[in-house]
Amino acid sequence: MMDDESIPALALILEDQDREEAQTPAPGGPMPGIHPGIGWFRNANEETGSPIFSEYVLEDGLEIIAPYYQFDMDTDSPELLLTRGRRCTVHSRTLRARKDPYPRPALTRKQRYSFEADQPFSRLVDWALDQEEDNTLKAEVARYRAMTKRASRIANHIAALREDLADVTEQRFQSAKSLADANTYYRIAPRIIYSMPPAGRLTDNQVHHARNFFDDPWADRPRYDTLLCSWCGANNHNVENCKPLTKCEYCGRWGHCSDFCRTPHDACSSNEPCRIPREHARWGLHTCPSNIHIFHA
Repeated sequence: MMDDESIPALALILEDQDREEAQTPAPGGPMPGIHPGIGWFRNANEETGSPIFSEYVLEDGLEIIAPYYQFDMDTDSPELLLTRGRRCTVHSRTLRARKDPYPRPALTRKQRYSFEADQPFSRLVDWALDQEEDNTLKAEVARYRAMTKRASRIANHIAALREDLADVTEQRFQSAKSLADANTYYRIAPRIIYSMPPAGRLTDNQVHHARNFFDDPWADRPRYDTLLCSWCGANNHNVENCKPLTKCEYCGRWGHCSDFCRTPHDACSSNEPCRIPREHARWGLHTCPSNIHIFHA
């Protein structure tokens, strides 16, 4: 926390859409204009008499400039706290680094590296920031380091989830192989097309509607009212079919779905039937290692 003598050297730039939180006042009622206590500073420049932070807060339907402020540095995103007085509502704003009055170029990769956390020079950078006596700079460096660490944690979490997705996809493929080995489709298809469920199970309209979908030669995948990928934003597939998240069931490589695999017979072996459907675009372009021949009607 800075002392009173360093207040005039402090300047903050507050984002237009910073969040604002209200804390419930303590019992006893608010006391506007009364110093809130230890850690709070008067929002007034002693030399000019103008507010240090000309930031309005909403109180009782009126926008006013809070007369007291303090900093909350004990967070990933340091904040400026504003209040009218003792036991009054506390408002928060994101604490941003003060802009230089002149336009400045973007940081180079080397310059950005200077603000990374846990580097051999990090403590020296912290010392240099202390010498500047500008809490806005310290807050912004702290935020940059915290967001870098958070991005790394989230990226690792996504990578772990992608492996979980690949494992589930592999289990689904193994389940499809079991369904094929059991001749499941050819055992149930005649019942669906030619037999009638008992009365009370399905109505005639429901059976007719279901048969039309089941026997439609062009229906080879679920139908969606809308397609929108929440990963890449494309509107021609859903997220489970997005290339960056997809691991091919046939060749085991990332970045393409099984329908477009260039080496699909990698999923086959010599002592099992071919696991690639004959409709696959590259079914006949590569030699299948399977030595089990199946008659196709």
